[in-house]
Amino acid sequence: MILTSLVSVSSVPVSCKIRVLDKLEDTLALVRLIEKCGVAAVGVHGRRRDERQGDANRVNEIREVVRALSIPVIAK
Repeated sequence: MILTSLVSVSSVPVSCKIRVLDKLEDTLALVRLIEKCGVAAVGVHGRRRDERQGDANRVNEIREVVRALSIPVIAK
């Protein structure tokens, strides 16, 4: 609801940044919901909240997000 409202009153494109969640299905559900709000792009951080810089970036999960959406995805 907040994103939808922001998109509706903004004169510039709105993007949203998230981290991958513990389950890929949850991440995909979240980004699909975000896309339905009308945002112009989604940034996806490839590490979970508990992971640090030395941990591997979850490139395969970001790839699945790209496949699931019709808007640009910015990999972080």
